[in-house]
Amino acid sequence: MVALGVLGAWMVIVLGAETRATDGEGEDQVVLEFGTPSGGVPEPCRATGGNEPEEPWTLLGDNSGERAFDLAEAGLTDGIRHVRVESLAQEVDVLGAVGSPCYPGPEFDAVGAAYPGP
Repeated sequence: MVALGVLGAWMVIVLGAETRATDGEGEDQVVLEFGTPSGGVPEPCRATGGNEPEEPWTLLGDNSGERAFDLAEAGLTDGIRHVRVESLAQEVDVLGAVGSPCYPGPEFDAVGAAYPGP
């Protein structure tokens, strides 16, 4: 698990050197932020996807907690190799008892593909 930090903090996840999330039926890309079903406190974050470890990024969506995204809805029908997650948590929220001041911002348990492919 990774605690990302507050607003402006981000990380890029490489799905694999020879692997991408491909567009299948329904939701394709899963981002598990440690939310209520996992016993955590959902904190806001943004997920974007792309094929290069740097921009341009395409918005998958905003979330807090566990969520999956449909690549077709984002216009990414060719799939993606990288997912960028960005904290949208404000420092005042963390210090005001939403989340943990020891591990501020969204905590990510996993990021993965529902339909992995080459």
